[in-house]
Order: sequence, then C-alpha cells, then structure tokens
Amino acid sequence: MYNNEYKSVKDTGAVKVSAAAFSKAMLWALGLTSAVLLLAALLLTYTPISETLIPTIAILTAVLSAMSAGVAASRSVKNRGWLTGIFAGILYSIILYIFSSLASDGFHFSGYVIVMSVISMLAGAIGGILGVNMPNKRKR
Repeated sequence: MYNNEYKSVKDTGAVKVSAAAFSKAMLWALGLTSAVLLLAALLLTYTPISETLIPTIAILTAVLSAMSAGVAASRSVKNRGWLTGIFAGILYSIILYIFSSLASDGFHFSGYVIVMSVISMLAGAIGGILGVNMPNKRKR
C-alpha cells in the first residue's frame, strides 16, 4: 500500500499533506494571531503607543502567522514545501478574511484584502521552505 502511494506521488509530482497537518497549522497560526493581537491591544490600551501602528502590527502579525502556518504544514512533506506553504498561506488568509468580516459590518472586498492575501501567500511559501528544511524530530 505504501509503495503504491509513493509511486503515484513520485510519478505525478503531487504533494500529499494530510488534513490533520493543515488543521494543526491553521490552529497554530490562528493561536499566534490571537496572542499577538491581544498583546498589541493591551499595549495600545495601557501605554502611550500611537494607534497609527495598528496597520503595521496587523501586517506583521499576518506575516508571522502565515509563515508559521507554512512551517507547520510543510513539516510532514519531503519536497515542494513552498507549494504547501502557499496553500497554507491562502487558507490562513481566507480564514482571517472570514473572521474579520464576521467581526466587522460585513464582507467587503478591497485592495487591502488582496495585499494581505499576497503577503500571506509569500510568507507561507517562505515558511514552507523553512519547514521542509527543518530536521524532523520524529523517527520514522
């Protein structure tokens, strides 16, 4: 069974990532997003930091979270981590868009959404490259 799956993946060049790996990656990324934004909210509330930093904080948080999603998703694949990372970045940006639209006054598509999606894809790709090249602690 394993040999046949390996042959089909090797022949087609497909990257197989389990749904559990993507779910874990998304939970990790959304948890990181929540923690960083909570810390930023506390800093903005209780310190004299200017509110003009909010867009910068949001973009840096998206970059870090999408990169961590790419790393977490690509740890289980052997090659093409950049592709797995891009998919993780896209999935992260879709989830983030849905959550932010539900929290605001509705679903609005703007240039900001496109910029955040592209940034998430690029950061996810970088995270995927890093994740593939990290040593795996599990013995197989």
